[in-house]
Amino acid sequence: MHIRLLILFVLAYAAAHPAPASGDSLSSHTGVKTVNLDLSEGTWMSLDVSPDGKFISFDLLNDIYVMPASGGKAVAIHQGSVAQRSPQFSADGQFLTYLSDESGADNVWVSRVDGSEARQITQESHAMIAGPAWAADGKSIAAVKTYSDIFRVRNSEIHLYNLDGTSDEIIVSPPQSGKDVQEPRFSPDGRYLYYTERIGGDHYVYMNTGLKNFAINKLDLETGKKRRAISGFGGASTPQVSPDGNSVAFIRRLGAKTVLFVKDLETGYEQPIYDELGRDLHGDYLPQEHYYPSFDWFPDNRTIAIWAKGKIVRIDTHSASAEEIPFSLTSRHELQPAIRVKQDLAPEQVTIRTLRQLAPQPNGQTMLFRAVGKLWKIKMDAPARPARLTTSDAAESDPAWSPDGQKIVYTNWTDQTGSRLVIRNAATGEERTIVESRGVIREPRFSNSGDLIAYRIMEPDPSFNAAGPETGIYIVDASGGTSRFLSPSSGLVGFSADDSRLLLFAEPAFYDRRASVLMSVNLDGGDPQEHAIAETADIRNLSLSPDQAWLGFKYHNRPYVMPFDIRDEPIVLSMEDNSSVRLLSETGGYEMSWSADASRLYWTMGAEILSVEPATQSAAIQSTPIQMEMQTDIPEGIIAFVGGKIIPIEGEVIENGTVIVEGNRITAVGPHSKVKIPWNATRIDIKGKTLMPGLFDAHGHIECCFRSGTMPQQHPTRLAALAYGITTNFDPYSNDLMSYESGEMTLTGDLVGPRWLKSGQVVHGLEGRTDGVYHPLASIEDARNVLQRRTALGPSILKSYKLSTRAQRQRLLQAAREYGYMVDGEGAGQFYTNIGMIIDGHTNLEHNLPVATYYEDLQKLIAASDVSMTPTLIVTFGELFGENFIYENEDPWKEDKVRTFIPDVNNAYNPIAGPGGAPLHVRCMHSIHVSDEIYDIGFRSVGRSLTKLAEAGATVNVGSHGQASGIAMHWEMLLFAESGMAPLDILRAATLNGAKTYGLDHQLGSIKAGKLADIIILDKDPTVDIRNANSVRYTMVNGRLYDAHTMNEIGNYDRPRKEFYWETQPTNGIDWKWTWSGD
Repeated sequence: MHIRLLILFVLAYAAAHPAPASGDSLSSHTGVKTVNLDLSEGTWMSLDVSPDGKFISFDLLNDIYVMPASGGKAVAIHQGSVAQRSPQFSADGQFLTYLSDESGADNVWVSRVDGSEARQITQESHAMIAGPAWAADGKSIAAVKTYSDIFRVRNSEIHLYNLDGTSDEIIVSPPQSGKDVQEPRFSPDGRYLYYTERIGGDHYVYMNTGLKNFAINKLDLETGKKRRAISGFGGASTPQVSPDGNSVAFIRRLGAKTVLFVKDLETGYEQPIYDELGRDLHGDYLPQEHYYPSFDWFPDNRTIAIWAKGKIVRIDTHSASAEEIPFSLTSRHELQPAIRVKQDLAPEQVTIRTLRQLAPQPNGQTMLFRAVGKLWKIKMDAPARPARLTTSDAAESDPAWSPDGQKIVYTNWTDQTGSRLVIRNAATGEERTIVESRGVIREPRFSNSGDLIAYRIMEPDPSFNAAGPETGIYIVDASGGTSRFLSPSSGLVGFSADDSRLLLFAEPAFYDRRASVLMSVNLDGGDPQEHAIAETADIRNLSLSPDQAWLGFKYHNRPYVMPFDIRDEPIVLSMEDNSSVRLLSETGGYEMSWSADASRLYWTMGAEILSVEPATQSAAIQSTPIQMEMQTDIPEGIIAFVGGKIIPIEGEVIENGTVIVEGNRITAVGPHSKVKIPWNATRIDIKGKTLMPGLFDAHGHIECCFRSGTMPQQHPTRLAALAYGITTNFDPYSNDLMSYESGEMTLTGDLVGPRWLKSGQVVHGLEGRTDGVYHPLASIEDARNVLQRRTALGPSILKSYKLSTRAQRQRLLQAAREYGYMVDGEGAGQFYTNIGMIIDGHTNLEHNLPVATYYEDLQKLIAASDVSMTPTLIVTFGELFGENFIYENEDPWKEDKVRTFIPDVNNAYNPIAGPGGAPLHVRCMHSIHVSDEIYDIGFRSVGRSLTKLAEAGATVNVGSHGQASGIAMHWEMLLFAESGMAPLDILRAATLNGAKTYGLDHQLGSIKAGKLADIIILDKDPTVDIRNANSVRYTMVNGRLYDAHTMNEIGNYDRPRKEFYWETQPTNGIDWKWTWSGD
């Protein structure tokens, strides 16, 4: 059937079978909501013109439509729960190729132009496929392939797939630069392939869009020769060859404008045609399927159909005139309900589930472990409630027994003095310190003779210490004396059986495929020998038995054990063809540790110690539950805030009000004349000040000491957050045990900071990710295992991050619904992934979609869903990060709170290359200057779209990304204000909306009787100017009141904050911190 008859049939059928009217919603018992959206605008629409010029096919919200080329009613030919995009007509006009995730992963598909006879061409289940393009003969299709591992995720290659499945040929190899190739297009005669290659932009995240970052290459498919066809300032992307083969249309950035160009291939002249397009993605550091949505020529070789600012336009390349091709359609979607789980941040008791650093006594009677920042002991044969090992107020870590079981070596830490290496008599409790250091001491190990102790000094961390002693492995006599440095190391194992060597881990080299290297040195630090290599972090946490006969490890976060022997050459650890390896738990586990005789391997799963005899293949796993409960911290007494302006967020503003707090709850709120103040209340006069709920940072990466494995007594990042009024923080990229432990310590009052929400270990889709967070999610059981592991540790909010297929994401969502967990989604700057996340019902989307503007389709889809948005304008995807606007226009390093609480900030995204962390004055005083128009097409444009969404009722949150702890929350609020959001709307986004998103609005987010007492007092009124939100005088979290400038506890308590380490030495009034010294 001719293309025109086919499409006319589709259009006629649609007219006879109209879609339900706009706004019709059908709810099923599963909570799925069917929405029908009447649309005449779309976002980031790729299109193609039929060979006869009569019809246009395009994608919108992951569905594919067709309509007459003159415009009118568009009809869905591929629609439904499957995501389908990037349509292209075959040269004979009979077929479409497109991308579909019907198989669970994006693959190339082909159908007739009416959508019938759809069939899958490629068979990928993990790699990512993009940008299909018909070969001229109609027998094969080119597409881009990207592999989902850390070595190749920014690299790509172009394949040619035969329709009959007989051939899969790489026609464009991955560039040696490590960058990507995209957007293949054939010349009409089939001899040449044009495609986009990223050739510039070596910075981690920054792209200067005026430079020559993208070029269009021309590959001769007969000779294999490649040459640069189009390049220049502003780059060149998205080639489209005219039907006669004489011209190539392409996209270039000129200043802040995205411009359609045409190059005459005979003369070489490049002519700008049209500059009213939507913004391209030349500013995005991530590979994109389309750097501008696909467009196409009409058969006249003169006019082009292209998406532009929500519309489709027809551009005359001779006259440079443009006219709209109007369309209307009804977009039908089945929206899964966003997962919302009611949480409790104020339980009466805290169940301690985070057990770390197991140390079994050599006779097996007693187990030592760390929990809530202290060391504990328990009898393994008759377990009862654990008891503290010591009565010290110091932080305690890393216990280890002497070979005879009579002594215990461990480390303790105080922020003002640093580390001590302590030996304790297990029977009498008598202790002596054998090593003191400003460095962080960890991992002490007795020699088998008991005469020596090896230990490790960690890399300096701004929250802990400045550069001091050389980091690595030391050895000291157990009776004391001078320590000797042996070797740099990333971890200490222990002594060899004859005490002649020390086993340790080399510094990792992830991109050299040396993620973990088990090695040894002699006791002088010489004669290094390698024994085992894990090429990627997918195999990690290697645990060698004391007799060096067994090796425990984790692979894809599940524990394994295997026989091991030290050979002349190192063993490369692999799961392939390894019949000796034994899986210990499908669910997972943490903190492997061996008995002294190597007969038993221990590990933890939440509040449970598990163990097995590795030498007995059929040995059952033994379980020892550990029952630990502590009282939740609740202050005593009553506090009355009297006489200030109250912004309750829910309800009307009270100009002269009173708020009563008893314990950790608000008990009364109202006008001063109507609230009775208890006689025994501590009065806080707030006349002339403003009272409002504490801020809720919905995306704050402020967890300290991420790789240290231990933590200080005071976290500067958390105190900085409180000082700037943040009383709840969600960290969506934290590790499991450290983050859970600190959360438990916050509840018990052992750690001062905002209420702590965490993702725990993210569920990541990239193989070989350096922190070992890759999860294959190859089945629903894989996903359930993740949830079982998370359930053992307690509540958290899962983060779905860079999972390469929709099937993986949907499995995680299904398991999360079953187990009652929320799932935060980060689409990693990929537009189509984000659309799927909205439809599939993620709890919240982190970061913005990478486009500049959310047009009518996106606005209506998001408003119809109940998925919330945390756009983090401060790190705007798709364009220059919004933080640069702050650094260019503000002087935040001059603030007293910055000088007191913030030793360093995130410097990794600085366009001026430097270390990952730096003092705020360094980051701010040395920044880039860009034209204001760049910010207008970047964070402001995104912010305007989010403002419109908020006005339509969508839940929009403020998240600082933790760029600078505490103060960055106010930067993000300022960026919203720059985008046109009203102060009260910003305050709601910074308080109640975050609580609503994460199931906490019954406890947090507004000033209301019965809610938890998280309150801030401001010197200035933020409803007048959002900048005034950065005038926090007092912060109350959980009923405890702090002076925000000193973080001394006041009110019913008088508890001065202890010094940070950088405050222990005089600086003569000069703003300098000890942490700024050293390498």
